[in-house]
Amino acid sequence: MPVKQLSPGEKRLISVLLRSETVKEGTPFTSAEAWDIIKDIPTDEKLARKVNSIPNKYKLTHLLKKCDGFARYRSGNGTSVWVYSGDSNAS
Repeated sequence: MPVKQLSPGEKRLISVLLRSETVKEGTPFTSAEAWDIIKDIPTDEKLARKVNSIPNKYKLTHLLKKCDGFARYRSGNGTSVWVYSGDSNAS
């Protein structure tokens, strides 16, 4: 199945997520943890990120499915666990 194209806003969110060293190192994370990671990364102007501008964990799951640089695994309880495995189509 081909990777769907990302909108400019989705590309921005993935680039913010990839600003985290733990994600780039390949540390596994859930979509809820991705939300926390994005929340904690300041904007380019060094301001706190607005929480209401970050999609919820379900929309983040949908977004990560569209990126070929992220691999999804299922934990024992069925939760999706994501691992950054290389270049994504967010550039």
